[in-house]
Amino acid sequence: AVNCIVSAAIVFPLAALAKKLELSRMATIATLVAFSVSFPLIVPENNFFIPPDPLFALLFLCGMNALYNFRARASMAIAAGVFGGLAYSVRPNGIILLLIFVAVSALMPNMRRAQTIRNIALIIIAFFVVASPMLYARKAQFGSAFNYGENSKYFVENYTDVWGAAPNISFGKYLETHTAGDIFNRFITTGILLIGLYFAYSLLPSIFFFLYGGGTVWRWGIWRPIMAAMAIWIASLVPVFHLCYLPRHLFPIVPLALLIAGVGFGKIVSRFPASKKTLMGSFAIAHFGVMLVSISVVVFASRMLVKDTVNVVRDTQEWSVWAATHLKGTIAAGNGMDIMMLLPDTRIGGVGMLDLYAPQSGIAITYPGKFNSLGDAMPVLKARNVSYVVLDDRS
Repeated sequence: AVNCIVSAAIVFPLAALAKKLELSRMATIATLVAFSVSFPLIVPENNFFIPPDPLFALLFLCGMNALYNFRARASMAIAAGVFGGLAYSVRPNGIILLLIFVAVSALMPNMRRAQTIRNIALIIIAFFVVASPMLYARKAQFGSAFNYGENSKYFVENYTDVWGAAPNISFGKYLETHTAGDIFNRFITTGILLIGLYFAYSLLPSIFFFLYGGGTVWRWGIWRPIMAAMAIWIASLVPVFHLCYLPRHLFPIVPLALLIAGVGFGKIVSRFPASKKTLMGSFAIAHFGVMLVSISVVVFASRMLVKDTVNVVRDTQEWSVWAATHLKGTIAAGNGMDIMMLLPDTRIGGVGMLDLYAPQSGIAITYPGKFNSLGDAMPVLKARNVSYVVLDDRS
């Protein structure tokens, strides 16, 4: 329910940004409708856990709105930094928003150089002031303010190495130990090209309007900060996308892409003469009809999957009650929140980056990771002093 409310709230900063970008009424409505019916396509797994992407996207768009306001007031630069710092607290890769907001500030048209420098400085200061509690906590607990735990392993070979004992390597070391073909496959084939494929899927069928609108707005100075923000976010995903490619990783920039698609849609519709309003209306209805049919298929499939898992969820709850009262030590479980939420002394972060533990109850939960075999997993489980491993019928 919380995620649904947050997701719905995104339309407000999206509409405000459309106004600042001087979209026509038709283009604005098209953008808001397209976003409203496309959200489950971006995060279909929303039924099973609560990803932070909607809240992150909401803060991102609020920051972008502030950036398009601070030509008049420096306080808006501070607001942008605050939203960026809050986004970092939601997702550690929110540090990319600092780079995005700085780039957007530098590209904002009709700004004097002194204003640009002042605003960039204010953004950086506000960002780190707001993010400092999270940065300090990471430094104190894990030895680095920018430690992402397993997700810090950007250049390991595959997803199982993220969770295994494989050491992290630097970008320079990766280049030294891999062929040109390996590098091309990682950064181009399963990087840029795969991201492009998922991006197109996330926008269907609006991708055609996005391409048409993009061919128009790239020449307009007021749109260059938007396109730069999208480019930086996509570039940040390229090195790691082949490890854990999910459409939801693109969700923060989908609203911006739909703004561009809205421009394309508005320009095409505007070509219809006033005498052919019926044809124009039919065109709009057909477009959104395709989107609704697409989303209906995904929602139906998700509902069927949820229906099949009702018994599993009930069994998990019953087992969790038993485990919380009978087990002690470290438990490796894919989702141990069901156990830990039953304990009054549950805390987070003392065992691993995101691991829950209850010191008085004597229980800790660790995510086991993903391995090809139990033999591959055992060294890691032993290193974590795991006492119990939770398996289901699919394990």
